[in-house]
Amino acid sequence: MGSKGALRKAIVLHADILGFKSILDNSVHEGDYSLKKLIEALDQGINTLNLFKDTLDQAKLEVNTSYKLFSDNLYASFSYQEGSELSFGDAFTNCILFARAYFSIMLDNEFPIRGGISFGDDYSDEKMIFSPALADAYELETKKAIYPRIVIAEALIEKVKNNLQLRGDLVNKAISKSLLMDTKGVYFLNPTGFEKELNIGYENLDADQVYKGFVSRGINFCKIQIKLMEAKNDSHAKEKYEWLLDVLTWYLNDQKTKPKETIGTIAFQKI
Repeated sequence: MGSKGALRKAIVLHADILGFKSILDNSVHEGDYSLKKLIEALDQGINTLNLFKDTLDQAKLEVNTSYKLFSDNLYASFSYQEGSELSFGDAFTNCILFARAYFSIMLDNEFPIRGGISFGDDYSDEKMIFSPALADAYELETKKAIYPRIVIAEALIEKVKNNLQLRGDLVNKAISKSLLMDTKGVYFLNPTGFEKELNIGYENLDADQVYKGFVSRGINFCKIQIKLMEAKNDSHAKEKYEWLLDVLTWYLNDQKTKPKETIGTIAFQKI
């Protein structure tokens, strides 16, 4: 957490759940069902680092991570040593992989996420959060994300373009496939696929099966939501799910279809 009362440098994620007001409204009729489902999903999301803990341990990443949940909001901070490109690379790696895993698992629980990632000064303790980096990430989420996705600050993209040091081929491969860019030049995270890139299986399923399962369930969820929004005549919400459906379908088809979104190419330095 850093010394008491001292700002640190960190990469910060802010994320919340789209349609949370509807979840609260439904809880009036469903009782504890919505709350229990949300708690279970948040627990799974926060525990996603365990899915690739061995990989990160093998890469010997050194980073301090902290997070807080309030209502449907997540604040996650990945601190780094100022002036150290290696420390910054470790923080960036942890943040990106964590954010992708959190998004994927929350979507799998039918809670679509919208968020932002920025970097800069940050402080938190058991009582408070004082974080210009969080304020920037929140502004990204509210003003630029628009769709169910996690967008990344342009200044952070420029920094990693210029000099990002990553530990090993596996981490390099995962991070290099993490960033997408829309037609307006907004960078956002690949919504799924980290399981395949880090070769993470589950029980009797291999990594490719786990990956395709996540994507297929996400596509089905989007299709259901689109029909619901059509019935409600809510074109604004419908457009959000159509956007996500387009991106997920592109992945399920191994990028063979032509989506509205394009891959952002970033050159990384391997060490």
